[in-house]
Amino acid sequence: DWSSDVCSSDLYSVIKNALFKVIKVSDASSLGKHIVVQGGTFYNNAVLRSLEKIADCEVIRPDIAGIMGAFGAALIA
Repeated sequence: DWSSDVCSSDLYSVIKNALFKVIKVSDASSLGKHIVVQGGTFYNNAVLRSLEKIADCEVIRPDIAGIMGAFGAALIA
């Protein structure tokens, strides 16, 4: 189905932009072989898989990925 191809290429592009333009890594393999992600965006399996494909590694999504930032802020407060 062409719509799923378009969607997956969009997600692939979003992850590449985040890595190479925002985080500014020159090579995704420099992130290591095991990456732990946080944020509600990573509840989307397609986003998670896109990062795994680009970084060629295992990406770990904790059960509380969407609230990890709030949890950390609460601990600091």
